[in-house]
Amino acid sequence: MSDSGGSPFPVLGVNNTFQPWWDSCENSTEGDQKLFGTAEEQIAQWQASKIYTATRNHHIVGNSIQLLFDQKKNPLDTTFRSGGKIEWVKYRDAVRDKVKQLLDETSRTKNKQNARQWRTLADNGYEYKSFQLMVDSFETLVQEMKNCGAESDVPVSLRGEAMFTCFLWYNQKKMEND
Repeated sequence: MSDSGGSPFPVLGVNNTFQPWWDSCENSTEGDQKLFGTAEEQIAQWQASKIYTATRNHHIVGNSIQLLFDQKKNPLDTTFRSGGKIEWVKYRDAVRDKVKQLLDETSRTKNKQNARQWRTLADNGYEYKSFQLMVDSFETLVQEMKNCGAESDVPVSLRGEAMFTCFLWYNQKKMEND
């Protein structure tokens, strides 16, 4: 199984979360294992290479993936070696697990941050200069919420409360200026 064979894994994008990305990786290589009929170690070597290529330049996981790659290359490090040979299944699993861990941590952080923004707006409001800026701000916040999958962390009632509070601030300011 050569490095050029089979479908390449999709490059890990800025807003990707682990499971959808990993599912697309598996879908792009579905059947390759049966097709090539190679040993588990060879398949793991090929998959590890594809994961490395797809993630090494990612702003969140790239450095950690490079450290694992360098660790694997070091002949004195026995983390991924046994009897002088690289244990590809162990290495592939470590790389995949590191990508999952870092993306999940980032996703949870984004969820919490988004929920805090909604709560802050609901509690304190915000004085927008124009109605359009208020609408644009909420559209951005909703899009961020959807991108990080925080819909379940931000109930509709909290979103409504935040919008209502900000609208009251805007309306009050508008009436003062009229």
